[in-house]
Amino acid sequence: RRVHGDNEFKKKVLLLQRIGLRYIGKKKFNSKKRKFIHCTRSMEEILSSEDIYVESLQKIMDCYHRPLLNLNNSAQLRVAEVFRDLAPILATHTAFRNSLKEILSKTDDRKNWPQKIATTVIGMAPYFKQTSPYIDLFNSTIEIVSNMEKDKLASKILKEGKEKASLDIRSFLIMPIQRIPRIELLLKDLIEHVDPETPAHEFLKKAHGAIKGVAEHCNRKKLESDQRFKLWAIAGKIKNVPDDLDLRGPSRTFIFEGSLKYFEKKQKTIVLCYCCLTNDMLLFADDKSQEISYRGYFSLTEGENIRLSTELTPAQKEGLPNESISLLGFSLCKNESEPLIFFSLNETEKKAWINQIGKIL
Repeated sequence: RRVHGDNEFKKKVLLLQRIGLRYIGKKKFNSKKRKFIHCTRSMEEILSSEDIYVESLQKIMDCYHRPLLNLNNSAQLRVAEVFRDLAPILATHTAFRNSLKEILSKTDDRKNWPQKIATTVIGMAPYFKQTSPYIDLFNSTIEIVSNMEKDKLASKILKEGKEKASLDIRSFLIMPIQRIPRIELLLKDLIEHVDPETPAHEFLKKAHGAIKGVAEHCNRKKLESDQRFKLWAIAGKIKNVPDDLDLRGPSRTFIFEGSLKYFEKKQKTIVLCYCCLTNDMLLFADDKSQEISYRGYFSLTEGENIRLSTELTPAQKEGLPNESISLLGFSLCKNESEPLIFFSLNETEKKAWINQIGKIL
């Protein structure tokens, strides 16, 4: 300032301001451009994923439904019950897919895509609720499929269907439960990148709210389904399970699994066991090399008569091997019967088991 004088200094300040404003303006433009590109991709993903979903529903009808329906004992196998809600769901999503195609085909109208998609979703939302009864009956549907696999002809069709469609029937049947939450997530992503000052933003929020309830219901049912699939996988690995114990019962769901040490009273030894906790029992099995062999289970159905002790009493500690001193024990006891004593190797593991069992009781 002393060298160039006040005028020269002001000129330099103004020049720096102009450069700064130009940079900020360019940065804002680039930010808007990035959001515009992201929105376009999100909307295209809604369409492409809907297209794949509709094709998948068509595959299950062609590769599984029609061949099974042609069996002489289809009524006995309850084939119609498995697929009864899929036809209206397919019709709804075909109409939705076609509407999206029409909107996105008009590239010169790109700025209006978000609002038009939102309006379409709001209009289709009541029909998306068709998924709810399908979800409610999903567990019984899977049970029917399990019974079909025991039938010679139906089992053959299920295997052929898997070869043609590249997926087994269960993988297809879970898709309607997964689809609505997927649309909800894509809409949520779109809302985050659409300019909040535009009318489309408010329309998208309404569209998101319209299917959120159905999506939450789907997510709950998907979690139940995942737990059932997990239990079926475990049941297939455990050997020598008694015939009267059905690990894949329709009301039984997986909760927790892991390794615990178990006190074998007869031999007075502590053995390492694989343990699986369901909503109604704690199953324990010998885990030797690659084979898991059934040992026993403790029923948790009579919660008021069961006592879960987080620490072993002096009486329970009597007769335990010396190695139990370094282990963390807990016990389960029904009425006045002999307690089952388990040990964990660390405090975190012990707390996890006690917490999960305590929730059930």
